[in-house]
Formats: sequence, C-alpha cells, structure tokens
Amino acid sequence: MTVLRERSGSWSIASCAVAASCLIVCKSAQVGNPPPQERRIQRTVAFPDALANAYAAGTRNPDGSPGPDYWQLQVNYVIHATLDPATSVVTASESIVLHNPSGHILDAVRMRFDQNLFRQDAASRMDIPNHTGGMVVTALSIDGVEIPVPTGPETNRRFPLPEPLAPADSSLIDVEWYFEVPRDDRSSSLRMGRWADSVYQVAQWYPRVAVYDDLMGWDSAAYDGVWEFYNNFGRFEVFVDVPVEWLVGATGVLLSDPRTDASERHVWHFVADTVSDFAWAASDRYEWQVASADIPGRGEIPVHLLQTAASTASYPSLGEEVSRYLEVYSQRLIPYPFPSFTVVEGPELGMEYPGLIMSNGDGPLAHEVAHQWFPMTVGSDETRVTFMDEGFATAMPSLLSSSRGDGEPGPARLQRQYGPPTRFASFPALLPADDPDSQMTSYWKPQHMLRMLGGVVGDSVMWSAIGDYAGAWKFKHPSPWDLMAFVGNAVERDLGWFWHYWLFTHAWVEGSIVGVEPNPQGGIVTVRQDGDMPSPIVLAIQCAPGGGPARLSGPGHVLDESTVVVTRPVDLWFPGARELTFALDIGCQIARVTWDPARRFPDQDACDNVWPRGSKPVFVREWPPGAWVDAELGCG
Repeated sequence: MTVLRERSGSWSIASCAVAASCLIVCKSAQVGNPPPQERRIQRTVAFPDALANAYAAGTRNPDGSPGPDYWQLQVNYVIHATLDPATSVVTASESIVLHNPSGHILDAVRMRFDQNLFRQDAASRMDIPNHTGGMVVTALSIDGVEIPVPTGPETNRRFPLPEPLAPADSSLIDVEWYFEVPRDDRSSSLRMGRWADSVYQVAQWYPRVAVYDDLMGWDSAAYDGVWEFYNNFGRFEVFVDVPVEWLVGATGVLLSDPRTDASERHVWHFVADTVSDFAWAASDRYEWQVASADIPGRGEIPVHLLQTAASTASYPSLGEEVSRYLEVYSQRLIPYPFPSFTVVEGPELGMEYPGLIMSNGDGPLAHEVAHQWFPMTVGSDETRVTFMDEGFATAMPSLLSSSRGDGEPGPARLQRQYGPPTRFASFPALLPADDPDSQMTSYWKPQHMLRMLGGVVGDSVMWSAIGDYAGAWKFKHPSPWDLMAFVGNAVERDLGWFWHYWLFTHAWVEGSIVGVEPNPQGGIVTVRQDGDMPSPIVLAIQCAPGGGPARLSGPGHVLDESTVVVTRPVDLWFPGARELTFALDIGCQIARVTWDPARRFPDQDACDNVWPRGSKPVFVREWPPGAWVDAELGCG
C-alpha cells in the first residue's frame, strides 16, 4: 500500500518570496481578478508504509541517512573453482557463512542460482546464443544437514533452515556445483561468456544468498537476464585453478602469484573484503599490463589490464584513461574504495563488478568505471530501481569533460541534450517503474533528471550532495526515498516537487517565451509553461547593439557587458499560473531572450524558447553559468 504524507524538515513547503526587483503579473490579475489555478503543482512525494516502519524501527532516518539501528546481512564466501578449457566447465565448491544481525528469527534462506538463466527451459528475457545445462548443484547442506539439491531452472529458491537462525547468530551453507561457461562469439551482452576455449569472463557463477533487508524481507526476484542485481556485502576468498601459462584477473587482491610454480596447473588466490559480488576472467591469450591511479587520501593503487595482443595494440591508452576516470570520480564524489582495479577482455561489451569491469576490447569505459560508485559502493537495488545506478553512471562522465576544461559542445550535442520531440513526451515514470528494463527508464531519463537538478541547485552543489549521499550509504542499501530525502537536506532545498514529477509522473516542463516588449532600460517579458512539471525561470537576455553595460536588478548572473542571465525561483509557479510576466531592468534595451540557456528543463519544442523567433539561442554549459556561445538547435 502506498500513502501520501507531508514530510517535515527539508521537504516542507517553503513560502514563495517574490523579488522586489521584478514585477510578476498573472494574466488574469491584470483585470483585477484572482489568478485561476491553471495547474495544480504537487509538492510532496508518495512513500511506502515499509519506510514509515523503518523510521519507527530506527533502521532509517527521515533525513535520508542510515538509522542508528540500521542492519544488513553479512555473507562471507570461501570458493574453490577449477576451469577445464577442454570442456569449458567450471567445477566448484563453496562454504558460506551467513550472519544474521537483523533482530529477526529466520526460519528459511533464499538462494540464487543465476547461471540457470542459460538453460533451455529458463524463464529468460535475454537472447541466449548458446544454451547450457545451467548451474548443476551436486551437493547442498545447511549447518551440516543435507538438503535435496535443486534441479529445476529457477534462479531464486527458498530453503527451510534445519533450525531457526536467531538474531546475531550464524549459519553455514556448503554447496558443490558445476556449469559450462556459455559461448558468445557475437558479444551478446550476456554479462559474461567465452570466446571459444581460450578467453573466459566468469560472473553470476556461484550459488549465493539473496538479500534480506528491512524494507521487503527476502528478495524473491528471479534473474531473467534483463534486470541486474541486488546483492549482500561480504568477504570473498576465492581460489581459481587454471592451466599453466593462463592469466587470471579478478575482483579483490591477488594474494599469491602462482606463475613461478612449475606444476601443470596454477591456483590463483584472491581475497576481497566488503564487496557485493565476485567476478573473474582467465585466458592463455591475455597480456598483463599494470597502470596506476592516484586516489585522494589513499595514494596510488594498481590498475590491471588483461587484454589480447590485438586490443593492447589498438587501444594503448586504456590504462591512462581508466586511471583518469578513477581519479576524477574520486575527487568529485568519494574516494574509490577498493584496493585495486582490473579490466578484463572478452565477449562482454561492458559490464561492471566490484573492482573489475569486463570489456570486449573497445573503450573507453567511463560508464562502467562510474558503476564502481553506483552500485558497487552504494548498494542500491538494481533489480527494481535501475535509475539509482544506471542513471548516476550515465551522468557521471560529464564530470570528466568539466575536469578537463573541454570546449562548449557543438550543435549536434545540443540536439541530444533536449532530445527528439517525442522522447520527453513518452518519458515513463521511474517509481513505480513502468518498464524497468527500458533504456529510457534506466539510463536517459535519470541522466536528464540529474541535469535538471544541477540547473536548480547548481552542478557543484548537486555533485557535492551526491558525494555526501555516497559516503553516508557506502556499503549499505539505500532506497529511492533515502536518496530523495538525503539530497534535499544536503542542498537545503524543498525538492518534493522535483522528485514527484521526475520519479512518479510522465511530466515535462515545456517552457516558452510568449512575448517581449523592449524599452530603453530592458523590457517586459512573458514566459509560459505548458507542461505539468514546473521549473525555475532562467532567461539569458542580451542588449541591443550599442547598449550596455548590462546589469542585474535581481537574482541572476552577468556574463559579459551585453549579456545577463536572469533567474527566478520555481516557487512562483506554485500558485498555479501557467504564464508570468516580468518587468526587467537590465540597463539596456532587450534584443534577444533565450529560455533555459543551459538546456536543463525537458522540452518538446525548442522553437518557442527564443525571442525573436528564429534567432540563435544562447547556450551556457555549466550552472551557474560562466560563459556563453551562440548555438544551432533543432526544434520540433
């Protein structure tokens, strides 16, 4: 059940303060009548009863931070695996220690067998080029009691515990299994796979305990190949046995390099502390290179590159690029938390795991590296709320260009920032997700959401708040409501309206300039919003030739002697008007006006965003703005 509640603190509705330097007129007010409420602005968000229960239990705080009694499962693995290239079969055994800090008595455990996705009879939504027998479990015991092994295609199974698991107690799970690594010569985005019998990327490869959390209990979701993962944090100690002359890269730290051993097979021993998953790769075609990244507060860490000779030759700057990504993201958010980083080549186009990314040899990999923060550090539920990791990872590469001081993007770039006219009209809601696997829901809509948030509070302020959020939820499991509350409190803004329209609706802004009446000191400007989502009013205004110097008589920014950016708060739309009129004194006659010069507010038709119609819009890349350029912008 979902209920609507008014939130206190930073989500309370601030009163609208109208700047004395401008005249604001609603159209109907000009004839002495009260302005009609042409649209109702929603300023609160819906949140589930489970969250209210978490507040009451002290596991989460209303300000979006973990509560004093926050808990999560701790699951530790010791795994021994052997790869046989002749059959492409991995044979393995594991011991799992499940710690129960929940305060609840657990009478069952849920386990995931993700490799079953590749069975012919699996309920898969993925295009599988070559099916296998899935994960064949040969032995399973819990606390020494043998359990009938699962034989079906399910990827998520419930097992009753021989004895209930008390709070603060632990349970031991032992499993033996084998599986064939699926062949993928066409790079089908399976998140793992092999090229013939010589290059293996291995993931979703071990039976694992599902998440049990304070909001939903056990995670019973099946793995269908489209949705990604929601994993527990824990410690992994993994031994990978491969033929001599093979190289292995993996999550974690290599404790013993077996290459000096004269035996016919080598055992590679890795340990990873406080990670949510473990992946590895092996090949007799790899070349091993090592770069380094300088992480703030930690110093240099190794960046391992395991690539075929062809990829090493065609992409010699990979180590330098990946190191830069790690360094910039660490500077702008929180320091990269793992002791090393590894890139392994194979059929997967680009897939992230803790401390490791898979690639097919084609880079750069800025998006996949960004995933080391979301969700490998901030452990959100990728299965149900994909925007909390994919959206952030899609937006984070913008930090790379700003750190390097790249020039203003050209016209094609501007077109993509607004998108085709139909794109925003069909934006699906993110909560609840209309289609969690869609590219729009997972990647592009949340990227634009963060662009608009930067346009509301400032890019640096937004990224600083996201960095603080990442620090607060490091190696924990936040919900979307924790994100909303935390960021709103961090930027000290009422963002209830913002989250509502971006996460719960299909709305967009659709702003426009209705008309301009110039006068020697500026002019009267009328703006309109036809969409249901409100936004701040941001206008780039330029003086007529020979006029100036331009000045501000209210909030905004002076860009040069002839150009100012005038800003007014979003609160002005809250009473319900769709049109507002401003008398602006800028010290010169207005010659050109651009609505939303930073291109932050979703809009279907850019033709009405400039005055005079047909003139080139002003574009500012960063917010707050520091410079501007003329732009060509396709419009609908």
